[in-house]
Amino acid sequence: MDEGLIKPQRVRTIVKIQQPSSPGEADVSAQGNFVEVADPRALRPKQFKADFVYRATSSPEDLILCELPPLLECVLSGTDGILLVSGPSGGEQASLLYSPSGIFYRALGQISAELQARQNRHRSSGSGGYTYQQRVQVYQLVGNHVVDLLTDRRETTRLVDTVAGVVIE
Repeated sequence: MDEGLIKPQRVRTIVKIQQPSSPGEADVSAQGNFVEVADPRALRPKQFKADFVYRATSSPEDLILCELPPLLECVLSGTDGILLVSGPSGGEQASLLYSPSGIFYRALGQISAELQARQNRHRSSGSGGYTYQQRVQVYQLVGNHVVDLLTDRRETTRLVDTVAGVVIE
């Protein structure tokens, strides 16, 4: 692969605040870009800094319009675009990802349309063949396990929170 196409970018941490939907769930709040997760089962709240925080009043559309284009740019320049969405069961993440107007369908549609347009431009200029390949992976984080949703196997990968950070086993 042409090294000029690879544009490494650091991981961005984006948080969408959602009010707890039931008693006993963690309460997530933010002051500026500092996020606090107050889990009633934990001794003390966990805090971290995010690159951007969407408030509870922000719509999924706000997040999609702002966060999808940089991911698509990475994918279309030949690198991977990864989106990790986490939240309580029954939260907004399923709608954000899989609804007909969600990130998953929009991303696939926009990538396919752009690749088709590039292929058409390439052909109309009289150049040789132009091919592309799309590959999609969809995982679900369930507790401390990552499940591949596009296979029949239900093998999981375990996430372990260590002092050095989250480690995948």
